[in-house]
Amino acid sequence: MIRHSTGPSYKVVSATEWHHGTDILIGGFSESGTPYIVHRERLQKDSPLRVLTRIRLDDSTGAPLAEDVLDTLVSERGDFIHALIAYDDGAVDLPMLLPSSETLVIRCYDAAAAFLHEVEICREIFVLRDKLFRPDHPDYAYLRLHNGLHLLSWSRKEGNAVRLYLSVFDADWRLLDIPYPVSSSSAGDQLRSAVALHNDTLAVAWMDNGNGDCAVMYRRIPLDMIV
Repeated sequence: MIRHSTGPSYKVVSATEWHHGTDILIGGFSESGTPYIVHRERLQKDSPLRVLTRIRLDDSTGAPLAEDVLDTLVSERGDFIHALIAYDDGAVDLPMLLPSSETLVIRCYDAAAAFLHEVEICREIFVLRDKLFRPDHPDYAYLRLHNGLHLLSWSRKEGNAVRLYLSVFDADWRLLDIPYPVSSSSAGDQLRSAVALHNDTLAVAWMDNGNGDCAVMYRRIPLDMIV
């Protein structure tokens, strides 16, 4: 079923910005549901410098309310950002790869859009690479838990296989325990996970080729097993 919106539409990023090179446009909600967008735009054609901008949207209408520049970074076109972690006061956290590495970090910005610090959370995350379009996709999924906790499902290379793990972090992105293996199987690759929470039970799905055929696997894990 296709649903058609009858509400108004708003211009968030101008055509000029798209012409210059807006290559990332990602949305997220704060704890109470305030919507935010972060977009990345290169300063000039073929320039490695890219500007990150945070846009706060109206809770009811979706109209842009405030726009602030977060950062200017040296980034390749393929250095993607896959999650926007927003907070009620306007602060945002952005997971991203360090350039030419398999190290995933969190760059933290305060309510005034000032850079606070960078936290390394994984040195050996598996990176999905595409030789044609050059996007580098760190293989993880993010879920916000209760009491300010963060959960990451992520994969890493181990020998000839790729294994999937769950890690829980506190509000300051400190790891709370050792990574929890999602599957006891050590054969094949466990990739492209998705994670959700219902009644204190995690639902984890992933792509798995451990039996020779690629399949979608699913497991329910009580949250108190890992927190």
